[in-house]
Amino acid sequence: RRAKDGCHNPNTSKSSANINNDHHCADATTTADISDIESTTKPETGRDFDSVVVEYEKRVEPFTSAFVSPMLEAWNIRRGEQEQNHSKMANAKQEKKNFRKPIPHLLDVGCGTGAVSLYATKELGCHVTAFDISAAMVQRTKSRYYNICDSNAERMASEEEEQIFDCLACNGMKLPQEWTNKFHYAVSNFSIIFFPDPLQGLKEIYRCLIPSSSSIASNDDGIVFSAWGNAEETPAFQIFPDAIRMILPKEIEDKAKPKRIVGSKETLTSLLQQAGFSNIKVVGPVTKMLIVPSAEAYYDRFALTSPPIKDLITRLEKEDCESLKRLKEKVIELVLERGSGAVGEVGTKERDGVIQMPSSAYFAYGSKL
Repeated sequence: RRAKDGCHNPNTSKSSANINNDHHCADATTTADISDIESTTKPETGRDFDSVVVEYEKRVEPFTSAFVSPMLEAWNIRRGEQEQNHSKMANAKQEKKNFRKPIPHLLDVGCGTGAVSLYATKELGCHVTAFDISAAMVQRTKSRYYNICDSNAERMASEEEEQIFDCLACNGMKLPQEWTNKFHYAVSNFSIIFFPDPLQGLKEIYRCLIPSSSSIASNDDGIVFSAWGNAEETPAFQIFPDAIRMILPKEIEDKAKPKRIVGSKETLTSLLQQAGFSNIKVVGPVTKMLIVPSAEAYYDRFALTSPPIKDLITRLEKEDCESLKRLKEKVIELVLERGSGAVGEVGTKERDGVIQMPSSAYFAYGSKL
C-alpha cells in the first residue's frame, strides 16, 4: 500500500527508503555536520540510519526519550474517555465500542525507533500516525508497537487497527495531501531541527493540523518540537567535535555550517511565527543527564550511531589508522577530564566508572487557529 506524495508503507518493500519526490532527498548523500554531533537523529536521507537502527535504539533513544514526557505534559492530552486501559488491546473491536469520545490523533514527526509513538499510545491513549525518512526506523517502530499488543498477528492484518496506529516512510517536507486538517497534535522529538528546510517542514505540519476551534482536543493542541540548545548548553555533545578539532582540524574546517537549528527562544519563536502558528510558547532550557557506563561506552555511543562519525571512522580505518587511534584516545581523555568533576560542575564520574554529562533542550509549542 502506497500513500500519495512522499510516503509509503515499508511493509510493501524490503528495500531502504528511496524518497526522491523533491530535490531535498533525491539521492542526497550529505549528512549532518560532524561539528554538530547530536545529529544522531535525522540526516537528510534515511539510508544512513537504516544501518544503525539497533545501536540507535540501544544507545541514543534512552537519553532522547527522557524529554518526551516533560514535553507532552504541558498539553494535558485527554485520553479519549474509555472504559478499559488502552494499553490492553486484546479485542480492538470491543474496545472501539467503549470509546465515549473521539481519540486525539497525534502525528509523530521523525519517529526514529518509536519513543513518542509508544508513549502516546500507551500513556495517553492517542491514535498515532508516525513517519520517518528511514524505512528501517519505521519497521522498528511498527515492530515495537505490535510487540506490546496482544494478538499481534490479528492486529497487523486488521484494517481497523491501522486506524489506531500506522507508521510510514515519509519525506517530512512534502507530506501527503490527504493529511490536510487531519491531526490534533504533531510532535517532533529532535527531528525537525535536522530537516534540510525546517521552515518548510513546519509549514507542512501546519497544513496537516486541525484548527483549534474545530478540535476535540484541549486548548493546548497543535505542535510541539524539541531542539538542542547551544554548545554551552549541550556539553555532553561537545566531546567528539572538540577532539576532532584537536586531532583532525581539517575535518571541521572542510565542513559547511552546522545543519541543525540551535535551540533558543528567539529562533524557535521566529520559526513558528513564519510557519503560521499562533499561541507560541517556548519552554527551557530543560536539562537531562546523558549517562553511560564508561568513557569507552561514550565513544561507542557516537561512533556506532552518528552517521557522520561512523563515516569518518570507516574512512580513517582504511586511510589513517594512526589518526583514528589518536582521535579515540583524545575522546576518552576529554570524557574522563570533563566527566570527573564534582557534582554541580560540567559532569560527574561515579566511583564505579559511570560518566554523567548534561545537555539541555527547548520545547517549542504553537497552535493552528
